[in-house]
Amino acid sequence: MSSVNHGIHITNEDKITARHHADALRTTSSKSKRSNGTSNTTAVNATGFQERFDPITHKKQQARKQVGHILSKAFSNEKLVDQQLQQLRDQAGSFRSKAEDNYRLIQENTSRIEDLRVKHEVDPDSQEQKDLEFLQEYDRKRYFRESISEDEKQRVAELSEQGLTEYQESARTLSAHNLEFTRVRNEALQKADMIDGNVRQAEIDRLGSQGILDAVQQADELEKAANKEILGMLIQEGKDQVDEDTEKVKEQQKKLKDEKEEQEEKLEAAKEIREEAEARVEAERLRKKENEELTEQMAQASLDMQPETQVASQQDQAQREINLVLQKASLLPEDVKGLKIDDTIF
Repeated sequence: MSSVNHGIHITNEDKITARHHADALRTTSSKSKRSNGTSNTTAVNATGFQERFDPITHKKQQARKQVGHILSKAFSNEKLVDQQLQQLRDQAGSFRSKAEDNYRLIQENTSRIEDLRVKHEVDPDSQEQKDLEFLQEYDRKRYFRESISEDEKQRVAELSEQGLTEYQESARTLSAHNLEFTRVRNEALQKADMIDGNVRQAEIDRLGSQGILDAVQQADELEKAANKEILGMLIQEGKDQVDEDTEKVKEQQKKLKDEKEEQEEKLEAAKEIREEAEARVEAERLRKKENEELTEQMAQASLDMQPETQVASQQDQAQREINLVLQKASLLPEDVKGLKIDDTIF
């Protein structure tokens, strides 16, 4: 029948291989469901978050669903075809049962006709029996609309005018019933044979079909493509991580370099400050030394001065000179506090 799908056939070995794929998927799905059933709400939400935002996990889940859909659809198609073919076989069996029932009725009527012949003591070679057999053949041709000659029609008219015996009337009626039983039986056998032919053709078509194998191959190719894509994603993810780590290292190196330069600048500034302080200390030491020498010179000059009458003026003059020297040397009076000029030197 045209409504039957004839597109799937596999060997037992192919079925086992394909079912292993489906069983593996069902096992994975079952484990996942049991795991989710025993996990708390936080774990479930975390898993959903990972599947949603982790592209690799999402790709695996998507590929697994697609493979499961392909295999499930292939097995569903195979199961549907098996169901359709079984329905046709059941129909053919029903028609054959009907044909057998009608054949049994024909046999029963044939037995009744024979019983009537025996009862009426009609000889099988008698004219009465021959006339009955002629009428039975005429009725058969007429029932099945076969060609009837003029001679046959005239002979039937003669027998009807002559009148039929009780045996002929009863037997002819039973024969007429058998014609109906025969028609029903033949039609049932024809329908059963036609259905059987469609089923055989469907089985032949399935021999040349690779529906399940094609589905398994398609699922394998899909898995390979998904694995290849996932591998590429992993490589890219690793590359991105390396780039990110490299960038972090560069940033850290730059930070260390900047810190080192800043430290060197601080050290250089400290060195300059120290050198400046040392220079100021040395300048102060030289200044004090010059002051001491100047003081000694002034003291010696005072000793060398002559008349005592000039002592006072010389002392005043010495004091002014000392003050002048102090001004030139940028000394304060406190720096020479306690310094006295010996009067005896004048």
